Amino acid sequence: MKRVLASLAFTAALAVLQPAAARAEFALQDTDRVMFFGAHSTWPASFGLQVESFVRVKYPELKTCFWHWGPAIPQRILDARRRFEDHLTSFRPTVVVINFGTEDPQLKPLQEGVRGVFYAELIAMVERCQQAGARVVLVTPNCPEVERKTQLARIEYDQVIGKYAAHVRKLATERQLALVDWYQATAELIASGKGHGGRNALTTDGVHPSPLAHAVAAEKLLEFWQAEPHQVTVHVDWQSLEASTTAGSIGATRKSESVTTVRLKDFPMPWILPGARARVPRVRPEGRFCRFTFHVHNAPPGGILTAEPGGKATPWLEQMLEGGFDMASIGPLLTTRPARTLMERIKSKNRTVDRLERFLTHQNPEPEYAEVNPKYQAAMVAEIGAQSRIIARTPRTMDVTLELKLAKPPGK
Repeated sequence: MKRVLASLAFTAALAVLQPAAARAEFALQDTDRVMFFGAHSTWPASFGLQVESFVRVKYPELKTCFWHWGPAIPQRILDARRRFEDHLTSFRPTVVVINFGTEDPQLKPLQEGVRGVFYAELIAMVERCQQAGARVVLVTPNCPEVERKTQLARIEYDQVIGKYAAHVRKLATERQLALVDWYQATAELIASGKGHGGRNALTTDGVHPSPLAHAVAAEKLLEFWQAEPHQVTVHVDWQSLEASTTAGSIGATRKSESVTTVRLKDFPMPWILPGARARVPRVRPEGRFCRFTFHVHNAPPGGILTAEPGGKATPWLEQMLEGGFDMASIGPLLTTRPARTLMERIKSKNRTVDRLERFLTHQNPEPEYAEVNPKYQAAMVAEIGAQSRIIARTPRTMDVTLELKLAKPPGK
């Protein structure tokens, strides 16, 4: 890992395209169609899905469409490019985010010639995107956690993947393309001791990225696109019941000696990270892109429990309440019906994309289907468009009632 970080110090000096400091607007527009195209690492709860869910809650009026492609089984870039033209033609993207390199060395011998094929295929894919008028963002493969498996450490697999990442950086520099260096970001986290298994694991098996690692890539891509943080601050005084919020409206009433009811109206939805839940703040505590800070002043001794009426309660210690705790990472806001509805509609649309991919891969070759296949493909593309429009009109604010209960009932 030391050699990996030494090489990163050099590659960090390469011309990685960074967002201009003077540009304040979010890079994606209503007319943009964003296609995430990659290997098994981009399927299904990938960083692309996390980016899409962020855009939906932070920019509710934005009509940008998202399309995620990734095979259900490991696949090399050479195999994937055979389907690339179909997706480019069907979706006509204006932005293409490309991520390969995690599986290529696993599926072929670790030879220099194989990396040459990888580089040539990546160039061909980029050139085809540019011919179609699409903006390209390259994403390096994530860094493996070789400490999790002896065989990975024995062949120094982090350095093997590092060479593929170097090819991606080289192409980004030569063609002046946008680059998200996922490898460097995850390698730095691993070196700092914030990975290595358990809830903080950055891979599922030492190689493939975990939901947490996908969140790292999502943050890097949002950073490049100049996304604004999705932040809300709520204050509630336990004694006086005075309450305020920076978004929507709020009211607090005393239900009983041990229960205070807080009603939030037209309140924004938090960024729900598919598959990650509360894991992200454990490694990235700064909460740069989503933080719903909930302050409870004059908090009762022993702390409180928060929940929707009749729902599962989340405990908060007294010392956490005055300084504020983040309800965007854990707690009842993540499980409200409006939040679940939005996420289910996003997932449903992406399941249709997956169904289209399976159809393109296994079309019926019989001559009787010569006319049927194009019509079926067009119908699924139309369905994806309809589902995208449904997502666009799905509410992004919610009315929520929270009960703040004494963690220790009076007299105990």
